Amino acid sequence: MDKFICRLDTYFDPKAASVSVRKNGIYFNSSITQLAGLHNFKTITCKRDHQDYNWSSQLFIKGSHEEASCENLAFSSDHRRRKGFGPMYLSCKRLVSQFSCLRKLAEGKRELARIPVSYNRETKEIVIPIVPQFEHFKHDPKDLPKAPGIYQYLQGSETVYYGRGASIYDRAKEDQRKSWVFDCIKYTFIPFEDKRVYWENHFLEKYKSQNGVLPRYNLISGSNKFEEAA
Repeated sequence: MDKFICRLDTYFDPKAASVSVRKNGIYFNSSITQLAGLHNFKTITCKRDHQDYNWSSQLFIKGSHEEASCENLAFSSDHRRRKGFGPMYLSCKRLVSQFSCLRKLAEGKRELARIPVSYNRETKEIVIPIVPQFEHFKHDPKDLPKAPGIYQYLQGSETVYYGRGASIYDRAKEDQRKSWVFDCIKYTFIPFEDKRVYWENHFLEKYKSQNGVLPRYNLISGSNKFEEAA
């Protein structure tokens, strides 16, 4: 599961390769800029691991020598780029807006919009994990989609349950949940089971580290899934 690892801690090593997602584009810090040799390219190409933007879990950024176009995006020009060092900024408002997770991330605090990334030396690609943001929500379980993903039950601002399923709707309709008290259900589409397991465990682990216990209904459910996913 190492290739999916992406921690959402408040503190990041400033020397670690990362990108920051903003509404108008993506900021590449000095570490990933130098690691991928971005100053040596005119433009970049961007691919995703799923045809549907909402279901994509990774972006693959690769340097290109092609001229700027719809397929080849150009970095913003500044003195650091001309001198060949320092971070770089990719103005790509349309690209960010197409991914619901990135769009939600960009709306938050700047310090929380930083994502650790990796560099594949064989393919020469920067791999950007698209971190689930629970960007979709419904108040009534009957309105949930019959689609795979992870989800979060909320009562006010308190998370009372984290879960995953091949059908978010079917999971919400299970008998044991009819007595649950909650205000809304937030969710992110994730088509791959191994990644659903990873992210569900990630959020359970983070909640437990911050609160000392699992969310209310994870405890009541006997949440052995936390141990299984760990």
